[in-house]
Amino acid sequence: MRELAPDVWHLSGFPPNNVNVYVLGDVLIDAGLAFDRGRIMRQIADRKITANALTHAHFDHYGSSHAICERLTIPLWCGAADVEAVEAGKMVVKGGRMVPAAKA
Repeated sequence: MRELAPDVWHLSGFPPNNVNVYVLGDVLIDAGLAFDRGRIMRQIADRKITANALTHAHFDHYGSSHAICERLTIPLWCGAADVEAVEAGKMVVKGGRMVPAAKA
């Protein structure tokens, strides 16, 4: 992890700066893709994380959220318009096209 500002951390990933995950204080911001959970858990292992907040409901932002929230027994926070997509674990069909619920 790299500290960007006091108590604002950018987690490392591969490829660098492609899927971004942050820690702000004790809150994990986004959670990458499903296969990123191991690297995220290793990087936050020594930190107290109390919640996972999502910026929006795209797979590269909430892919590991379910596994991380269950393992750490923390809540997942997301915008009301994204709840349907996040709970379904997929993009939601709106008007005949696949979109995250927030874009509908």
